[in-house]
Amino acid sequence: MKKVFIRVFACLMIMMLAVSFTACGSKDAGENKAEHIVFSRGIVEGHTYTSKFTGLTLTIPETWSFASDEEIEELMQYTSDFLEDPSKFDKAAEGELMDCYATSADGMENMSISYTKGNILTDLDASIKLSVDTIIDIYESSGFIVEATEPEEVQVGGKTFKRVTFTEDLGGVKLIQYGYFAMFNNYLVNISCTCLEMFKQPASYFENMFS
Repeated sequence: MKKVFIRVFACLMIMMLAVSFTACGSKDAGENKAEHIVFSRGIVEGHTYTSKFTGLTLTIPETWSFASDEEIEELMQYTSDFLEDPSKFDKAAEGELMDCYATSADGMENMSISYTKGNILTDLDASIKLSVDTIIDIYESSGFIVEATEPEEVQVGGKTFKRVTFTEDLGGVKLIQYGYFAMFNNYLVNISCTCLEMFKQPASYFENMFS
């Protein structure tokens, strides 16, 4: 059962990455181009992930663990040169990268931090709406019954994000997914936090892991 839920969570994140990439590619590359800041991956040490690029620090509970790059590739069913060489991601015109993935010991809760780049994104709200609409379409076509809240501005680790809460029901198995969206140096950053509805954790449970 644990492996089934982990695979469902992985599929949800694959959808989120694909949608984020679609949203990021919807703008003209010449609009509002910001000063270039070289991308760098976060560093995992023990139960802490630190990103100098975003200024975020994530400290997971002692019962959780971070996935290795090899496990991320296996879980997401892709191979990414960007994991091994972030400079390729920085130089690429477009792409996506899951920088970290953490899960509870029982597999019922997880969190990921992903980056997407493409044509320059200029309207975060419009991109979130496109993402939410597309996510709902994808889930419903896969048999899910989905509800999503309106985006609300929240603070995560002292940074401003827009949070959307998804409730996803597949054959009576209900999942809660908190999606956080923000722009950092022309990269769309998505934090995805998922748990089973029967063990529902409030958004603050995940948000308080950041500093």
